[in-house]
Amino acid sequence: MSGDDGTLNDSTLEIDAVTAEAAAEADLVDGRYEIEAEMDRGTFGLVYRARDVWLERPACVKTIAPEFLSDESTRRRFKREAAALAAVRSENVVQVYSFGPHMEGFFLAMEYVRGKSLQALLDEHERHGARVPLVRALSILRQVTEGVAAVHRAGVVHRDLKPSNIVIEELTGRPVVVDFGLAVKANDVRLGMSWNAVIGTPEYMAPEQIDPDGLGPPTFATDVYGLGCTAYEMFTGHMPFEDNNPIKLLERQMRELPKAPSSFSAELAPLDPILARALAKRPSDRFANADELSRALAAVSRRVMPPLPEPIEDLDGMSVAFRISAVSDPGEDAAPAARRIVLVDDDAEFRTNAAHAAQLACFGVTVRIKSLRSGAHAIRDIRDKLPDLVILSADMIEPDGVETLARIRDLANGRAAHVLVVGKSLGPDERWKFSILGVESFLEKPVDVVKLVEVIGETASRAGWLPKKRPTEEVAG
Repeated sequence: MSGDDGTLNDSTLEIDAVTAEAAAEADLVDGRYEIEAEMDRGTFGLVYRARDVWLERPACVKTIAPEFLSDESTRRRFKREAAALAAVRSENVVQVYSFGPHMEGFFLAMEYVRGKSLQALLDEHERHGARVPLVRALSILRQVTEGVAAVHRAGVVHRDLKPSNIVIEELTGRPVVVDFGLAVKANDVRLGMSWNAVIGTPEYMAPEQIDPDGLGPPTFATDVYGLGCTAYEMFTGHMPFEDNNPIKLLERQMRELPKAPSSFSAELAPLDPILARALAKRPSDRFANADELSRALAAVSRRVMPPLPEPIEDLDGMSVAFRISAVSDPGEDAAPAARRIVLVDDDAEFRTNAAHAAQLACFGVTVRIKSLRSGAHAIRDIRDKLPDLVILSADMIEPDGVETLARIRDLANGRAAHVLVVGKSLGPDERWKFSILGVESFLEKPVDVVKLVEVIGETASRAGWLPKKRPTEEVAG
């Protein structure tokens, strides 16, 4: 226990010493990371989902594959990855927790980002014959570019930027750049032969990665090329260059120019010069770094962004504030601050039922509920003040549920809101559209009110809204 002044007393130190000894004897990485499952297996490393038993949080642990433990180049690459990540501070880049020796090699503990790769989501859109909504594609690209700009400010070149190395976080839709296994310090002469080895993924490789002797070492512009290929795929649904023969594909990367994005859709015309520059063959003709690309995207975004439809009629939504006291112990902490819930549905009866369900689900918490009849109303309202929970209809039109949520996610801190999507038909053929927006909570209409109370309550509990003590008696009315 700690003393009244918050300091540790002798009994605390004794308990911690015992706990530390037990942890060291357990099968834990670094005496704290408990391995739960293997997530991925690459050529040189293994990636595991783990749990930090000291801080009680999920983590991702990467180790060198057993067959490469004695390979000095692999060990150097692993240390470079850890050093590169440790130097970066960005919410759009995976965070490093710790690094150190493990068995005969090393371990790297990182933030565990629960979600799907951007590549998996792009493949899903391709299977359904669809493209990522333009608003969402722009939002993802801007955030990823800002993350890579932080990488460049730390003096690091990623060298393997592609959709499979970007994860869209579940619940928030936050894009996160991962896998720094090929990262190097820019202009680091100590790299020796590592920079002029042909390393990367053919579909996303810059010409200097293919012909390093002729075009020189990797620079920040190398990452700009990878971002350009990723952006092209998101916007058009196609790769800049495609060929089943890897050698021919690399030759096309070296010599050919891709079709203009506007050849796939006229609305992409303002992006033509930006992607042409990002995909220039000579590094000196590209944006010098991700920060320059980010500024160019910001300048053109307003022209590219589809106009928001005007609400058909004036807002006549309902706004309610209430609090129902929970049964609690006398010493329990004071009630949390008011939470804001926004209901977005053109079905007035559902909005009324959902408001009552939210009242019951958030027992013991002060909540403000706003009921809005269209996505256009919601975007305008949420732009001024972000809610804690959005209950959103998938069945609306002009804009529909996907477009509405894409614009919400694009707002400052728009990913902070938890989202529950409801609709008349929300089977697999509809839910996939929302995955790229970080949504995993769905309910099909007609919605049972008891089920709706349960789901809203689960969401509030995960977000930490509800008091520790739940109600012990029925709520009247």
